Amino acid sequence: MKARPLWQCTALLTSTALVIAGLAILSFSRAYKALIETQGDSLRVQGEVIAAVIAADESAEIPPERVAPILRRLVRAPDTRARVFARDGTLIVDTAGLPLRGRLGFSEEPRRGVLETASTRALSWLARGEMAAIRAPAGTNGAAYPELRMALDGSVTSALLVVESGELVVSVAVPIQSRTAVEGVLLLSTRAGA
Repeated sequence: MKARPLWQCTALLTSTALVIAGLAILSFSRAYKALIETQGDSLRVQGEVIAAVIAADESAEIPPERVAPILRRLVRAPDTRARVFARDGTLIVDTAGLPLRGRLGFSEEPRRGVLETASTRALSWLARGEMAAIRAPAGTNGAAYPELRMALDGSVTSALLVVESGELVVSVAVPIQSRTAVEGVLLLSTRAGA
């Protein structure tokens, strides 16, 4: 039996490794997309419950002093941010600015290593293939969020946002509805890369 030249063995091993790596990347990409969809579904359910609690008050207004304790009590996950906007897009309450007992505030993100940040960006890039990812608006004006504008029409709307670091944020806008009209919008979102 004649031995193969070294370059043939190297080429065979390299191409086999590339095929295996490609299959692994596709598998991780599908799993990451499923995780994003699950996060969106979870935020949707949580948002519907919180919006119903906020809307249970018979007053037509959404005062911050009434909404803040509700959000503090019901938004417990450290990687979830909740914001309530009035009909005109004015920010009423943001959990990122609330003092929270027993956990870090939303704005205090953990330090990430270079490898973790690079892997999150790579998975985010792969996951954007079939999903409509849009740039996250800057500022506190709710009118800049397309999902918030749609929620003002009465529909629960999800969005996949890309922040400046290139990481993904899952966002769900839920209308806060009284019996007759939409009084405001609850916007729930994940922490970037979470």
